[in-house]
Amino acid sequence: MEQELEQIEGTVEDIIYENTDTGYTVFEISGGGVLTVVCGVVGELHAGESVVCRGKYENHATYGRQFHAQECETDMPKDLEAVYAFLASGSLPYIGARTANKIIDKFGAQALEMIANDPAQLVTIPGISADKADRIQQEFKRMFGMRELIAYLAQFEISPRRAMEVFRVFGPGAMNAISSNPYLLCGEPLQLDFRHADSIAQYYHMEGDCAQRLEAALLRTLRHNAGNGHTCLPRAQLLDTASNFIHQPPEKLAAALDRCLETEELCVRMFDGTPYVYLPDLLAAEQDIADRLALLTRRGKNPVCDLDRNIQVLELTQGFAYAPLQKEAIRKAMTENCLVLTGGPGTGKTTTVNAILQLLEHQAERVALCAPTGRAAKRLSELTHHSASTIHRLLEVDYTTGSVRFIHNEKNLVLIHMDPGEYYEIPYRCMLPREVDNLLVAGRCFSADQVASASVRVQASVMGLGQAAGCAAAQCACAGTSVHKADVHTLQAMLRNYLNV
Repeated sequence: MEQELEQIEGTVEDIIYENTDTGYTVFEISGGGVLTVVCGVVGELHAGESVVCRGKYENHATYGRQFHAQECETDMPKDLEAVYAFLASGSLPYIGARTANKIIDKFGAQALEMIANDPAQLVTIPGISADKADRIQQEFKRMFGMRELIAYLAQFEISPRRAMEVFRVFGPGAMNAISSNPYLLCGEPLQLDFRHADSIAQYYHMEGDCAQRLEAALLRTLRHNAGNGHTCLPRAQLLDTASNFIHQPPEKLAAALDRCLETEELCVRMFDGTPYVYLPDLLAAEQDIADRLALLTRRGKNPVCDLDRNIQVLELTQGFAYAPLQKEAIRKAMTENCLVLTGGPGTGKTTTVNAILQLLEHQAERVALCAPTGRAAKRLSELTHHSASTIHRLLEVDYTTGSVRFIHNEKNLVLIHMDPGEYYEIPYRCMLPREVDNLLVAGRCFSADQVASASVRVQASVMGLGQAAGCAAAQCACAGTSVHKADVHTLQAMLRNYLNV
């Protein structure tokens, strides 16, 4: 039998711990002359707020007796003391303890209602401009809008953590957006369970065949199948699958699909006379991949000597003959710039790949194996007995620019092969600032474009830059000249002598 939840209420006195990402908060409330420590995923709280918490008491191994809140409702501070505590807590911008006193002196317990509804009155407080007053109101509405949304969505069994995600997506207008179309919750980036949206739709007496529900079912079906590896679905299959999912006739879904195509929420492409329906982002990704593959195929073929003889040697070594399609795949892999090898289980893909690898090891400068996921890379390594990595690791993904990009691309290749004894030179001038005399900037701070930096930033090159800087400084100190006037030829000879090259 499920334990009945207890209820406590009071005023928030202090926030002990808060995780803004998850909404997990530890705080103290006072009520009935008792100070209680409360914890739970309750979202953002502030000193002075009135709260009603439902949950149960638990004994924490480290922190002792606590009230674990499963539900938490808040309200604006009511009495004068609570209003002051809230304003003085620093929760609102531009308002500290001194400004809070001035606001309380002028507006009393109605101060928060004034901030919510008529912030222009704040300009009568010294130090608060019209812009600051607007900013204060915006933050106030954000605070209590989030709390209101958490309480609103809780009745539909949506957790405070997910409610906070909803608020981050829709902002203060979240409740209006959801009430007009609950099925927005099922789309990107939230992807909440469809049943939650159905519950909200029923609350607002929306019909089961309303346009929003039908269109959301189509989008959800395509997203779900994308997770199974399908970038698109035949139109007929999409309609049948969505129909079974929401128990609505395919004819109604067909009309909804036509609307989505008209508004470009979905896209359609014809293949062999069959219409296939795409999500726009997946169609764009697929088209980009196809374009890149086509570009690779247009490049000149790679000449390979004695290929058929080498394949025969492999067959003799392995003790079996390759099938005609396997031989064709091996030849194309060795001569073409790109090959897509596909086939069902047991068709010989691994055998073919191993043959390609053995041939490449004798002819290519370097062979690199990679896969989309870590698990796939591990499996690839097990099957081929060659080291394999993820695509992201091989190409060195960079997240610092705000969008995902690869350091290594068509303009900055993974590896520049050089024979033993060969090396590339780094200009001395890349360590010389233009505006500062007699200063050398070595290591990763040197001046270079992105492509060059990706190569030179490695440890060996950085050490070389440091040695060059030290030798240049010593040379110029002995000559009594600035490092900007160093004899580069003498410096190069000095470094070659050290390295014996």
